[in-house]
Amino acid sequence: ACAGLPQFFFQVESSKLSASKSPGKSPDHKRTRLTADAHQEALTNQELTQAFLLRDEQLALVQLQTSLVYKLPAGQPLSQMLLKFVQAWQAEHKQGKAHPFEAIHHYVAGALLFELSKSKQIPPGIDSVALKDFEKWVSDLGPAPHTLLSTHVAYCSARLSAKKDHLILDYRPVLHSPLAKYVSLMATLLGSYEGECLGKKAPGSLARQARGKHLALCCLMAPRSAA
Repeated sequence: ACAGLPQFFFQVESSKLSASKSPGKSPDHKRTRLTADAHQEALTNQELTQAFLLRDEQLALVQLQTSLVYKLPAGQPLSQMLLKFVQAWQAEHKQGKAHPFEAIHHYVAGALLFELSKSKQIPPGIDSVALKDFEKWVSDLGPAPHTLLSTHVAYCSARLSAKKDHLILDYRPVLHSPLAKYVSLMATLLGSYEGECLGKKAPGSLARQARGKHLALCCLMAPRSAA
């Protein structure tokens, strides 16, 4: 072993190395494979559940930092317009065929950007210079903005809430896109449409079920105090 180097564990297939020996040829030409199989241990159900819940929580926090999630009244003109675009995309969807409007999240994002850039509901105190830049940026996309948004928008969806009285808008720009700098501006504009900014995403049904079982298991395994 070389001094100063960390110790690694290699599983060497010695029989194959021996078979490959030939005069004038060193077995070192064979690359040894680093494997962790011999050191892996199966996790318990409790450990797997903990890992799943931790990942779910971390994902929700990442989405909170990178998304605009708004709840809008279903009767709002902006909500109605976005739903029409969703329905128009769904009407043209044919299984196994390329969609003429491409990805639905780019199609919906194009409609959202166009509407906000033409909005007459300008909140007081908004950055007028940033607003003009935003309007020009969207205008430069042309008549079919969705075809140019693949490198600017990571995700965009518009759906009705369970009670169908609100529209849930989820918009996520690509962070290194020029469009990302307008997120604060878009948030201000969405607020003028009676929009309510939502916080961290609530755990899904699977996470809630896992959390309930995890808590129950922890209670069973907790040491009981002496009577």
